[in-house]
Amino acid sequence: MTLIPKLTVTENIFLGREQTKLGIIDHHQLYSDTNRLLKDFALGIPIQTPIEHLGIGQQQMVEIIKVLLQDARVLVLDEPTAALTEAKIKALLQILNQLRDKGITCIYIIHKLKEVFAIADRVTVLRDGQTIGTLSTGKANESQIIQMIVGRKLDYQRQSDDELKKGQTDNTTDLALQVNNLNAYYVGRPHQIIVEKY
Repeated sequence: MTLIPKLTVTENIFLGREQTKLGIIDHHQLYSDTNRLLKDFALGIPIQTPIEHLGIGQQQMVEIIKVLLQDARVLVLDEPTAALTEAKIKALLQILNQLRDKGITCIYIIHKLKEVFAIADRVTVLRDGQTIGTLSTGKANESQIIQMIVGRKLDYQRQSDDELKKGQTDNTTDLALQVNNLNAYYVGRPHQIIVEKY
């Protein structure tokens, strides 16, 4: 991000593009414009808050607004939701859908397939510096995309608790690992863990 921590939300958004009257910065107009922009993006942030007092998600939204004021037609976001809560992720995805509807192209670099299917028209998989392929999300499914990402088909089947307790597996492998009551957390959110036998 290119935000200056000590400056306010308004000062960061209009930095270098301040509106003036008779050579003097028109703060009233800047505050009015900032309030309008934050309302458009559903951001309830006091406009005179220093950037350093905002969370990462709010800073990212201020950065997006700042870029869009430069009449950007293409917006590139690299893992924008890595440090966001579920509520912030949902808000960001809604805004990106609004931008798409306004004709702004969003290139969204992400590993979370749920987000890909929530906002993308097309998905392009890159692996080892090579373009593996491009699919329409309307015609693709997660399995196809995962196969493109890892370079092979993943064969695993979910087993019930009863099957695991009995040590039952599919017909071709023996039980390699059994874990009961396992939870993993990252920033307070539970994540699924899949263990494969190689």
